[in-house]
Amino acid sequence: MKTRGLTFIFCLLLMPSVAFAHVGSPNIFFEGDAGPYPVRVMIRPPRVVPGLAEISVRVKTNGVSKVSVLPARWDTGRKGAPPPDVAKPVRGETNLFSSQLWLMNSGAYSVFVNIDGSAGTGTAIVPVNALALKRLDMPRWMSGLFLSLGLVLFISLAALVGTAVREGSLGVGEKIDVDRRKRGRLAIGFAVVLASGLLSIGNSWWNNVDDNFRRHRLYKPVVAKVAVENGSLVLQTPEPGEGKTDLTALVPDHGKMMHLFLIEKSSGRAFAHLHPARDGNFRAALPNLPAGAYRVYADVTHESGLTETWISNLELPQIANRLEADRDDAFLISDPAGKTVQLPSGAAITWENNSTFAANTETTLRFTVRKPGGAIAQLEPYLGMYAHAVVWKTDGQVFTHLHPLGTISMTSQLLFARRENGERLANQPLDIVCGAPPKDVSIPYSFPEPGDYRIWVQVKLDGAIETTVFKATVQ
Repeated sequence: MKTRGLTFIFCLLLMPSVAFAHVGSPNIFFEGDAGPYPVRVMIRPPRVVPGLAEISVRVKTNGVSKVSVLPARWDTGRKGAPPPDVAKPVRGETNLFSSQLWLMNSGAYSVFVNIDGSAGTGTAIVPVNALALKRLDMPRWMSGLFLSLGLVLFISLAALVGTAVREGSLGVGEKIDVDRRKRGRLAIGFAVVLASGLLSIGNSWWNNVDDNFRRHRLYKPVVAKVAVENGSLVLQTPEPGEGKTDLTALVPDHGKMMHLFLIEKSSGRAFAHLHPARDGNFRAALPNLPAGAYRVYADVTHESGLTETWISNLELPQIANRLEADRDDAFLISDPAGKTVQLPSGAAITWENNSTFAANTETTLRFTVRKPGGAIAQLEPYLGMYAHAVVWKTDGQVFTHLHPLGTISMTSQLLFARRENGERLANQPLDIVCGAPPKDVSIPYSFPEPGDYRIWVQVKLDGAIETTVFKATVQ
């Protein structure tokens, strides 16, 4: 790697950690710097593995001569990766490049985005979860075609064997006698039995392969067991077993082993962002939420760099005894109240976007926080970031925890960078805020499907965590 690439990785170790977690929102965004080049990277990971990931890189400056991308699996790094692919400029666009990369195995990958230009060389590391999320069924027309061809081959094989036995040793001008006809029929019967047996063995083998894929390679969200005990929410740590994609240890993200979200199931009126401590299982003090049915989303990060969202449902009772909560826990009980929301501190947060979006269209969610007098508020770091957002579809099928730097896990990014530098991994904090507070909150995203959404935004002002909620309609 050239000097500027090394400089980027050094800077990377000083950047804040960003948790990536999602349910039903597969596209990956990174907005930051590749050395001297500000970039926005969007990756559409494949739904099947092996599969092609689609990558677009928009460089927000001129003087770029070349953009290349390289996928590296967490346990092999760039030494075990193929040569990088050169991304091609997109016709009609300025400084937008695209490429496709094969991801061959399930697990944690990192895509190295290398940029060459007049300012030198820079590298951005974008973590990607390569997971088989679906099983592709064969189209009916193809099934019918293969079945027809198979029948033709089956009948042809039997006829060929019968003909060979009946007429293979027949002399010139010699007629087929009754004995030869019998032997030909027996040979056809033998060929039918043999071919049927081979087809049965092949079918059994294929069913075993398919079953193994379903059980061990097809990713299924981890469904955790949750309960309420003595005023605490207890999430039982899932046991390793069939279907577990990653068995490496969990590592802290923002100094927390887990980021757990409670969202009231029917309307999303109640919301909580909690940080359970681990004592074998995960435990968190419950805030003063109304009793009822809740959806549970728990974000965790593995040492490999793979990120997961464990899901569950909880019937929350009335809690009599309140326990001391984590200082970074926060909750909100409110319906969306418009484009500008007054905060308890007297400040106000305004959502600058229109509240109607198109599905699968890249956008930027923009929010402005102002003091009571109208001046831009000075945001303080909250869990290593100047803002957090949660996007949730009201039917519970989409959940995303994101930040101004995108949907990626920068804890994963840091782990990849350290491995490339040969540093020993350690269970130490990775969260250091880098850079001045922004004038507004800008978050890259694309809504994956139509429907009604809630967007919770969290910032920290004067030492207090402020949480607001907005609504969006996606067409």
